Amino acid sequence: MTSLPLFLQFIITNIVILGSIEVGKRMGEALQRYKKNEKDGMISVISGSILGLLSFMLAFTFGIVSDRHDLRKSLVREEANQIGTVWLRSDFIAEPDRSVTKKLVKEYLDLRISLLKSAGDEKIIKSVVDADRIHDKLWALGISHSRNDLQSDLGALYFDALNKLADIQGLRVAIGYRGHIPAGLWISLYTLLVCAMLSIGYYAYSIQSKRSFASILLAFSFSLVIGIISNLDQLQTKHFEISQQPLLDLQKKINEREL
Repeated sequence: MTSLPLFLQFIITNIVILGSIEVGKRMGEALQRYKKNEKDGMISVISGSILGLLSFMLAFTFGIVSDRHDLRKSLVREEANQIGTVWLRSDFIAEPDRSVTKKLVKEYLDLRISLLKSAGDEKIIKSVVDADRIHDKLWALGISHSRNDLQSDLGALYFDALNKLADIQGLRVAIGYRGHIPAGLWISLYTLLVCAMLSIGYYAYSIQSKRSFASILLAFSFSLVIGIISNLDQLQTKHFEISQQPLLDLQKKINEREL
């Protein structure tokens, strides 16, 4: 569902809800001809139970995307700290590779800032590949000095910083880009949504309720919650944007030190 534009998803969800309620009423009209003694109370209990299951699934799914959203925010701070650490510890490397290393770290930082501004999978994948390429170059430069200049605790600190930087990048890719809600969970959520709305429509017919504006409010409310879940599940949206300020602050700090 996250591949759909958010406005289109919102409209589709509203149509699904209102359409299911209407179908539920038609089912009630067709079936109650043969079940004239069916109790309204039992229909209400069943409808309430399905709505309870739907509410549980919505809360469960929201919990998943909310936790992942918070983790992605914390990873931005951690990555900014780690890039800054690599930049500082590159002073352990002798010239001329020290300047090359610092230039690569700046390039890596610029790439990470621009990553979430990338549109489409192709550009995002290219940004990830470029980040891996820069990390490999940083590692190779460190290795070229390891036998002479970095055979010390200071050298170990430098390589430790590089390792942690690679780990954080892997986490950001896994959690931010690949860690979306599984398709099976979306299918289950919408299946329960349809069942709940069918039961509401069936119950509405059983009590001879006419079409109500409340149905539109119900559709809007559920569509809004599902839209929020979908927003949080995406890599980056303007409604729930993950601030890149720690990386921007680091970029400004590095630029000022080089003046």
